Amino acid sequence: MGLEQARLHLAEYVDAVIHDEWANGNTKSSERASQALTSLRSDLIHASQHVPTAMGNHLWRVFDDVVDARNRRLWIGSHGRSETSWGLVLVLGLVAHIAIGWVHADRPAAGTLAMGLFALTTSAAYWHLTRAADPFAHLDATQYLLALRGQ
Repeated sequence: MGLEQARLHLAEYVDAVIHDEWANGNTKSSERASQALTSLRSDLIHASQHVPTAMGNHLWRVFDDVVDARNRRLWIGSHGRSETSWGLVLVLGLVAHIAIGWVHADRPAAGTLAMGLFALTTSAAYWHLTRAADPFAHLDATQYLLALRGQ
Protein backbone atom coordinates (compact mmCIF):
# COMPACT_ATOMS: atom_id res chain seq x y z
CA MET A 1 0.00 0.00 0.00
CA GLY A 2 3.01 2.33 0.30
CA LEU A 3 2.47 3.38 3.90
CA GLU A 4 5.52 1.50 5.24
CA GLN A 5 7.74 3.40 2.83
CA ALA A 6 5.97 6.61 3.86
CA ARG A 7 6.81 5.84 7.47
CA LEU A 8 10.48 5.47 6.59
CA HIS A 9 10.47 8.74 4.66
CA LEU A 10 8.78 10.46 7.59
CA ALA A 11 11.53 9.14 9.87
CA GLU A 12 14.14 10.46 7.41
CA TYR A 13 12.38 13.84 7.45
CA VAL A 14 12.36 13.98 11.25
CA ASP A 15 16.03 12.99 11.38
CA ALA A 16 16.94 15.69 8.84
CA VAL A 17 14.94 18.33 10.71
CA ILE A 18 16.59 17.45 14.02
CA HIS A 19 20.15 17.15 12.79
CA ASP A 20 20.16 19.75 10.02
CA GLU A 21 17.53 22.40 10.67
CA TRP A 22 17.44 22.47 14.47
CA ALA A 23 21.24 22.31 14.53
CA ASN A 24 21.46 25.60 12.62
CA GLY A 25 18.81 27.33 14.72
CA ASN A 26 16.01 26.74 12.22
CA THR A 27 17.26 29.61 10.11
CA LYS A 28 17.44 27.76 6.79
CA SER A 29 15.83 24.71 5.28
CA SER A 30 17.62 21.41 4.87
CA GLU A 31 17.91 19.86 1.44
CA ARG A 32 17.70 16.42 3.07
CA ALA A 33 14.41 17.35 4.79
CA SER A 34 13.00 18.76 1.55
CA GLN A 35 13.94 15.57 -0.30
CA ALA A 36 12.33 13.43 2.41
CA LEU A 37 9.11 15.49 2.13
CA THR A 38 9.14 15.04 -1.65
CA SER A 39 9.53 11.28 -1.22
CA LEU A 40 6.78 11.25 1.39
CA ARG A 41 4.51 13.16 -0.98
CA SER A 42 5.15 10.54 -3.69
CA ASP A 43 4.38 7.75 -1.21
CA LEU A 44 1.11 9.43 -0.26
CA ILE A 45 0.11 9.82 -3.90
CA HIS A 46 0.64 6.09 -4.39
CA ALA A 47 -1.07 5.17 -1.09
CA SER A 48 -4.07 7.41 -1.81
CA GLN A 49 -5.00 5.13 -4.72
CA HIS A 50 -5.19 2.07 -2.45
CA VAL A 51 -6.88 3.33 0.72
CA PRO A 52 -10.43 4.50 1.39
CA THR A 53 -11.10 8.11 0.45
CA ALA A 54 -11.56 9.22 4.07
CA MET A 55 -8.20 7.77 5.05
CA GLY A 56 -6.52 9.34 2.02
CA ASN A 57 -8.00 12.74 2.87
CA HIS A 58 -6.79 12.38 6.44
CA LEU A 59 -3.27 11.49 5.29
CA TRP A 60 -3.17 14.59 3.10
CA ARG A 61 -4.41 16.83 5.92
CA VAL A 62 -1.68 15.47 8.20
CA PHE A 63 0.91 15.95 5.46
CA ASP A 64 -0.26 19.54 4.92
CA ASP A 65 0.02 20.15 8.68
CA VAL A 66 3.60 18.85 8.67
CA VAL A 67 4.55 21.11 5.76
CA ASP A 68 2.79 24.10 7.34
CA ALA A 69 4.49 23.50 10.70
CA ARG A 70 7.89 23.32 8.99
CA ASN A 71 7.28 26.56 7.11
CA ARG A 72 6.20 28.34 10.28
CA ARG A 73 9.14 26.95 12.28
CA LEU A 74 11.63 28.09 9.66
CA TRP A 75 9.98 31.51 9.44
CA ILE A 76 10.11 31.94 13.21
CA GLY A 77 13.74 30.82 13.26
CA SER A 78 14.76 33.32 10.61
CA HIS A 79 12.53 36.27 11.54
CA GLY A 80 11.70 35.90 15.21
CA ARG A 81 14.93 37.22 16.72
CA SER A 82 15.68 40.87 17.21
CA GLU A 83 18.47 42.07 19.48
CA THR A 84 17.08 45.61 19.27
CA SER A 85 13.81 44.44 20.81
CA TRP A 86 15.71 42.77 23.65
CA GLY A 87 17.64 45.97 24.30
CA LEU A 88 14.40 47.94 24.36
CA VAL A 89 12.85 45.53 26.86
CA LEU A 90 15.85 45.88 29.19
CA VAL A 91 15.90 49.70 28.89
CA LEU A 92 12.15 49.90 29.62
CA GLY A 93 12.65 47.69 32.68
CA LEU A 94 15.46 49.94 33.92
CA VAL A 95 13.39 53.09 33.34
CA ALA A 96 10.47 51.51 35.21
CA HIS A 97 12.79 50.74 38.15
CA ILE A 98 13.97 54.35 38.21
CA ALA A 99 10.37 55.62 38.04
CA ILE A 100 9.32 53.41 40.95
CA GLY A 101 12.28 54.61 43.00
CA TRP A 102 11.51 58.23 42.16
CA VAL A 103 7.81 57.95 43.02
CA HIS A 104 8.64 56.39 46.40
CA ALA A 105 11.56 58.71 47.24
CA ASP A 106 9.68 60.23 50.19
CA ARG A 107 9.00 56.81 51.76
CA PRO A 108 12.17 54.69 51.74
CA ALA A 109 10.55 51.60 53.27
CA ALA A 110 7.70 51.58 50.72
CA GLY A 111 10.18 52.34 47.92
CA THR A 112 12.41 49.44 48.93
CA LEU A 113 9.45 47.08 49.06
CA ALA A 114 8.03 48.29 45.72
CA MET A 115 11.40 48.07 43.98
CA GLY A 116 12.05 44.63 45.45
CA LEU A 117 8.69 43.30 44.26
CA PHE A 118 9.14 44.89 40.85
CA ALA A 119 12.68 43.47 40.56
CA LEU A 120 11.34 40.03 41.41
CA THR A 121 8.58 40.19 38.82
CA THR A 122 10.78 41.64 36.08
CA SER A 123 13.45 39.02 36.77
CA ALA A 124 10.84 36.30 36.33
CA ALA A 125 9.63 37.97 33.13
CA TYR A 126 13.18 38.31 31.75
CA TRP A 127 13.89 34.66 32.57
CA HIS A 128 10.73 33.62 30.75
CA LEU A 129 11.62 35.81 27.76
CA THR A 130 15.11 34.36 27.50
CA ARG A 131 13.62 30.89 27.31
CA ALA A 132 11.49 32.10 24.39
CA ALA A 133 14.46 33.69 22.59
CA ASP A 134 15.18 30.35 20.95
CA PRO A 135 11.99 28.31 21.19
CA PHE A 136 13.73 25.29 19.71
CA ALA A 137 16.62 25.10 22.16
CA HIS A 138 16.88 22.02 24.37
CA LEU A 139 14.44 19.95 22.33
CA ASP A 140 15.19 16.25 22.36
CA ALA A 141 13.41 14.26 19.70
CA THR A 142 15.15 10.93 20.11
CA GLN A 143 11.97 9.34 21.48
CA TYR A 144 10.06 10.45 18.38
CA LEU A 145 12.71 8.96 16.13
CA LEU A 146 12.61 5.65 18.00
CA ALA A 147 8.81 5.56 17.78
CA LEU A 148 8.86 6.29 14.05
CA ARG A 149 11.38 3.51 13.47
CA GLY A 150 9.24 1.09 15.49
CA GLN A 151 11.78 0.58 18.27
